[in-house]
Amino acid sequence: MVGHDLPERKAEVKRPVGKVALRVRNLRTGERVRDVSFAVRSGEILGIAGLIGSGRTETMMAIFGETELTGGRVLLRGQKVEIRSPIQAVKKGIGLVPENRITQGVILIASIRNNITLPFVSKLARRRAGLFRPRHTIIFRRPR
Repeated sequence: MVGHDLPERKAEVKRPVGKVALRVRNLRTGERVRDVSFAVRSGEILGIAGLIGSGRTETMMAIFGETELTGGRVLLRGQKVEIRSPIQAVKKGIGLVPENRITQGVILIASIRNNITLPFVSKLARRRAGLFRPRHTIIFRRPR
């Protein structure tokens, strides 16, 4: 497939997995996602795959709080959580890498630094009357 022989690779070191970090039970949202259940342990990586329209994106968006759950439960470290927004998900330690990172994951005119700090901008900037003061706001400063 690559056009040449590949060198031998050493076997990967097996690391023990920990306790269940995230458990989803009978999750439902929209018309496509019905009774989705899985568990992910500390140290594991879960990949969700499926054809377009199979509900994989809707499942992840519901867990992340982007869309509303119509049924089921999400447990984080054994505790039931109700995540109604991505902000709540981030505060609980849940992150999401969207499938289309260009349109859903970054602000293209902002620097990498500013994009990385987006989830924490309210902690980094001083606020007055709910608005960021311009001298403290670095999000939309044009690159030099």
